[in-house]
Amino acid sequence: LAVMLCAVMAFSVCACDFDSDTEPTKTDAQIQFDKYCDDLFSEELEDDALTAHFDISNPSDYGLKYDEEDYTLGHVSDEDTKESFDELKEAKTDLEEFDRSGLTSSQKQTYDTLESYFEIQLSYEGTTELQSIFAPQSGIVANLFTTLSEFTFYEKDDTDLYLAVLKDTKRYMDECIEFTRKQAEDGYFMAEDIAQQSIDECEKHIKNDKSVLVDEFESRIKSLGLSDSEKKTVVETNKKYFEEYYIPALKSANSALESLKKSGKNEEGLCGYGKIGKKYYSAIVKDKTSSSMTPEELKSYLTNSFTKVGMSMSNVSQDDLSKFQDYKPDFKDADEVLEFLIENIEEDFPTPVTTSYTADYMSDSAKSDNVGAYYVQGRIDDTSVNIIKINPDFAKKGMTQMYTTLAHEGYPGHLYQVTASNANKDIPNIRKLLSFTGATEGWAQYASKCTLDYLDTSDGIKSGKVAKYVTDFGTDDILGEENIICLPHLGASTPESEENCAVMACDQVKEYLENGNIINSVNYPAISLARTNADDTRFCVAHKNVPELLKKVLTQISGNVENMLSKSRGDYAYTIIDVAGAGADDLAKIAAVDGVIRVRAI
Repeated sequence: LAVMLCAVMAFSVCACDFDSDTEPTKTDAQIQFDKYCDDLFSEELEDDALTAHFDISNPSDYGLKYDEEDYTLGHVSDEDTKESFDELKEAKTDLEEFDRSGLTSSQKQTYDTLESYFEIQLSYEGTTELQSIFAPQSGIVANLFTTLSEFTFYEKDDTDLYLAVLKDTKRYMDECIEFTRKQAEDGYFMAEDIAQQSIDECEKHIKNDKSVLVDEFESRIKSLGLSDSEKKTVVETNKKYFEEYYIPALKSANSALESLKKSGKNEEGLCGYGKIGKKYYSAIVKDKTSSSMTPEELKSYLTNSFTKVGMSMSNVSQDDLSKFQDYKPDFKDADEVLEFLIENIEEDFPTPVTTSYTADYMSDSAKSDNVGAYYVQGRIDDTSVNIIKINPDFAKKGMTQMYTTLAHEGYPGHLYQVTASNANKDIPNIRKLLSFTGATEGWAQYASKCTLDYLDTSDGIKSGKVAKYVTDFGTDDILGEENIICLPHLGASTPESEENCAVMACDQVKEYLENGNIINSVNYPAISLARTNADDTRFCVAHKNVPELLKKVLTQISGNVENMLSKSRGDYAYTIIDVAGAGADDLAKIAAVDGVIRVRAI
């Protein structure tokens, strides 16, 4: 339902090509299966010039041709959703007509991959009303900007596609708004605090997107060889469409979300939607984990695994903690980190199919508090164009802090993984379009952690890059070594300390539930106000940190304010108010104040 930058690659083993001269002649059924895969690939991209632009270099090589009517962002409606599910069912039926046992081993892997993909996608049927098109950071607003800002201009005709898509933003946004209004009418609109985050996101893009989509546009097309008059026309048209379609689209979304933000009645998450909520949650779990296990089975599996993994990590760290320490004082920039990784991963991984990449910084519009970097993958038939976007706020903390993030997004993570898959001629193109989040993220997470050994502290000490090393995990190989100081270890994982931590956690939750005090929160300020009168009503208000808001809250209270404390953290604040003689409708009046996220009375 949302604009996608490009499809995530299905994970595959990064095997080298083998000599096809020894490959046995295929049977008719195997030839038909290859044709089925090729046709499925073409059907996936037909009538969708935008997706094709991101995924393939020359559509005509795949029997694809696009007209101007294909230069759109697509459609969002119940009818289009039903059509998509019908196409999935038809493709699944066609797949099942093949006798799997008669396929080659490689084709069997493709068969199983497609079967799993169809099953995962079809599990969403009947739950689309729960999918939030305007979800913050992952919804239409963020993806629309990413699609336009990461659009690469390879040749002159690409400007026609780009400008058509930019012009289409208002129409497409209106369809998204209409779909969302129907969601709200049916009782499926997002919670108010989530809606406010989406509103804030719209405002951020309205304020910041011009710098990338307009001010930097001319530099983005400079390599196309346009004449001065052609360049002038394209630049002026881009500015015109940005002002007449793109910004109005964002403003329409912002206005619609403002009008709907209090319409969400469910504050219990997906649990509050009963059977349809459970079905949607199960589909999400299956999709994001790439697992066939049910949520209940996964919970049991993870509970057991966490215990075992935790024990193993503890043993590893105690055996040789030095291998988890950085010996470099800092890397100069992202390129130095990536070059270091490229040089060292060949100890453990096959040679990368490409070392071609560009490391660039995110714009203010693209930045997110919880995303340090992301990989913009190139076309499946061209491994030379790869972009890693880095959050400058994270980079300011030093590139050593970004080490595992760049390994995750670059080498040997996503960039390495995707280009290896794309270059592998034994993997059908249709598999390169499919998304299996659990597999792709699982690989990048595993691979990035493998690179920690390249920062072995012992090598740093021997080379003189580390002057002194102090540890409270002394091991046989470092005891008595020059320039290494071993201290007694003060255990924090003893039964006594774990019991104390559990008690502390329970006490802090109890304090919040009974008195509204916040201790050790990750996203709200620490705040504690002692009660002076047990008969007073205590209002605990979570709200935006904006001028005059607290004054508006206080004017809604009919009783006498006996005591009050307010603290903020970034864009949000939390206020505790003790009131004598509070009115019966004070709670509702406070909740209605614009900028109040949530309020409760204790």
